[in-house]
Amino acid sequence: MLGLQSKALITVFRWQALATVAVAAIALAVAGLHGAISAGLGGATSMLAGVVAGLLIQRRKAKVAGDMIVAAITAEAARIGLMMGGLWLIFVTYDKVVPGSLIGAFIVTVLIFSMAFFVRENK
Repeated sequence: MLGLQSKALITVFRWQALATVAVAAIALAVAGLHGAISAGLGGATSMLAGVVAGLLIQRRKAKVAGDMIVAAITAEAARIGLMMGGLWLIFVTYDKVVPGSLIGAFIVTVLIFSMAFFVRENK
């Protein structure tokens, strides 16, 4: 999946995709088409930032613990920057955004991303 090798991240991205679809379906019923689109954009923003962070971590071949900490902090900074930039871009460019749907799906997918820690990497 997009070059990711981590079972934990791939599993979490599947969960995020399912959650985004579920929130978009609810938003479609409650707020209409623009609510569903907003929810999809919110989930996609979080997922894209997570993929980039995962690829940054994967690219670094850390030999010592300090290198791994630097890689993790760099990846998390990139993830947060991409999430903030993505949300800003959506709010600025999408005139009919439904903020509740966008932020709701975004928060759900961000919380799901944190569950990667609990997925085993059995290979």
